[in-house]
Amino acid sequence: MNMRILVYGAGVLGCNLADNLHHAKKDVTLLARGAWAEQLKQNGLHMKRTFHLKETVSRIPVITQLAPNDCYDVIFVVVRYTQLNDVMEDLRTNATKNIVLVGNNVRPARYTTFLSGKNVMFAFALSAGHREPERVVSLDMKKITIGQLKSAPSNETLIGRIFADTGYKVVYEPNMEDYLLCHAAFVLPAAFACYYTDGNLRKLKGNTVYLNRLLDANIEGYRAIERAGHAILPASDTDYESAAYCKTCLHFFRLMCATGLGKLCASDHAMNAIDEMSTLNRDMKAFFDETGATYPVWRTLEREAGRYLNKNTDTELHLGDVQETALIPLAVRANETEKKTARIHDDKAVEIIRKLNVDTEKLDWFFSHEGVIARTILFDETVKKLLRKYPDAVCVNIGCGLDDRFTRVDNGKIQWFNVDLPDSIAVRKKFFHETEWEHMLAADILRAGWTERIPKNKVVIVIAEGLFMYFSKEQVKTLLNSITDSFGRGFFLVELMHPKMMNEKKHDTVKNTNAKFGWGTVTGRELLPLDAKLTLINERSFWEEMRKYSLIGKIGSVVAGKLNNRLAVYKWQ
Repeated sequence: MNMRILVYGAGVLGCNLADNLHHAKKDVTLLARGAWAEQLKQNGLHMKRTFHLKETVSRIPVITQLAPNDCYDVIFVVVRYTQLNDVMEDLRTNATKNIVLVGNNVRPARYTTFLSGKNVMFAFALSAGHREPERVVSLDMKKITIGQLKSAPSNETLIGRIFADTGYKVVYEPNMEDYLLCHAAFVLPAAFACYYTDGNLRKLKGNTVYLNRLLDANIEGYRAIERAGHAILPASDTDYESAAYCKTCLHFFRLMCATGLGKLCASDHAMNAIDEMSTLNRDMKAFFDETGATYPVWRTLEREAGRYLNKNTDTELHLGDVQETALIPLAVRANETEKKTARIHDDKAVEIIRKLNVDTEKLDWFFSHEGVIARTILFDETVKKLLRKYPDAVCVNIGCGLDDRFTRVDNGKIQWFNVDLPDSIAVRKKFFHETEWEHMLAADILRAGWTERIPKNKVVIVIAEGLFMYFSKEQVKTLLNSITDSFGRGFFLVELMHPKMMNEKKHDTVKNTNAKFGWGTVTGRELLPLDAKLTLINERSFWEEMRKYSLIGKIGSVVAGKLNNRLAVYKWQ
């Protein structure tokens, strides 16, 4: 009996796959959208393959949506990495068991978790090209690497049935997570080269210095992957620092830059998928940072390609659109990220500051800079520590502003809610996108009902960074009570300020804004009478971090030890 196959996505790769399966007499259907779907329905799929003289036409059944009861033997999801979140609900509610996610992906475990109960596989097809209004122009090697996560049961027999008699060279890979990580470590430096040359790789012909930097970035990625305990795949790349590997890669890079191969294999896709490459790069760097890797050559190549990676033509904001107090930590994190010896990395902050064209001079003074970096490190460390104990917790970042902590601490299992006033969330949406795991909630946290959308069946971790010092004591009590009443148990991470420091006119950066300080505390115990459910676990001064990096920090921790801001951690149950 012929298997029923759906190819979900009708870009170049999806059309290549569907066309190949169709010519092999497979029962294949293609899911497409909009005008392209109408073109396919009316005129068929026109394919012009490189090295083939004739253009072919295939009449493949086309659907425009996937209903829950549309059951197939297997669904190949062939969409961009940035579009995966948008199709997850369709797949989760559909009756089909076997799902194959095709393409770039450095967070495969997350999608397997979301599609719990299904047999989730991952694949990468060796094909490229571009789509024109009435046809697809492609270079298709008819080779696909496919398998599942190494902890999942083997799918080798099923894969053999799917691709039987198709002419595909099928490489079964039982450890697709590591394979896809390695693939990203190779592909992204090549994408940087495409952006560096405005899509014309021939500009790099003969530029051995730059091509060697591409190789160095690739090796940095492989080192990080291997040192994190992952395998280097394919196996032929295992000895990635050998002379033979370097020679082979440089030969490939030279070939790309000297022939039309670079356009077909790299720049066509890179220039038409800037959002995908930017997101892939963001997630890859998050992996590097999570594992403590260093990657200076990678970051240099990225900066040189920044005008593409940070491009967002529909975002034009001015300083007045953003609350200035939200810009202070943003400016600090952006400036710190740009340093050669950066203690934290926040590429989103760099991107936003550049887009807003903000002069950070008045927002980034020494003490504020050191304080923001210290609290970023302390908050990140504390959240990660709690997530190691409660890996599927619900995290609620109140007064989130333009913070990107989710990227720095994500473990692939958490649900994260960024909460702020409606005007702040409206600005945030210019730079961030909601996913199945990271949400934005526009709400006044001092009014009842703001927690309604947040799950109540798991441990909650509430984060209040740079917030309480702007509230009155009564407002703090209102907020504490609403949180402990709404959630059965959890942890509260709060930044507290000493009363003697609450003079905004003397604060090195807040004095340049219109913000006013509210209530301060000498000790975190002062919050306990406001809510009987709370227990203070610990309280840490920002001096703990600041004294590690400067003489002023060391002196300050001695002479003004109690006056600096603190991170207080509370629990309730």
